[in-house]
Amino acid sequence: MSASPDVLQLFSLILDSSTKMLELAQQESWDALVEHEQHRRQIVDALRKSLETQGKPKDPATRAKAEELNQRILAADAKTRELVQQGMAEIDQRLNSVSTSKKLLNTYLAP
Repeated sequence: MSASPDVLQLFSLILDSSTKMLELAQQESWDALVEHEQHRRQIVDALRKSLETQGKPKDPATRAKAEELNQRILAADAKTRELVQQGMAEIDQRLNSVSTSKKLLNTYLAP
């Protein structure tokens, strides 16, 4: 098997993983998203090692396909990042609300 299909296969696996992570973010399944990100990191490391040992694909069609897959990965990641940031903002707002409620309780129920 040549280097190019391996690289394309790894890019495809990363895209699949990024797409799954986006779905998990849309469902607000944060724990599952974190677990899946760890799995994706392993695939990214494998791609990095493949590129280091075998070099970038020399075939223009393979390079173009790799670039297209990479752009789709980046788009999915950007959407996921946006959803994660929104989720974090909601959590922060809830924590601030709880903190305010505790302060009010302490103020009005203090002996």
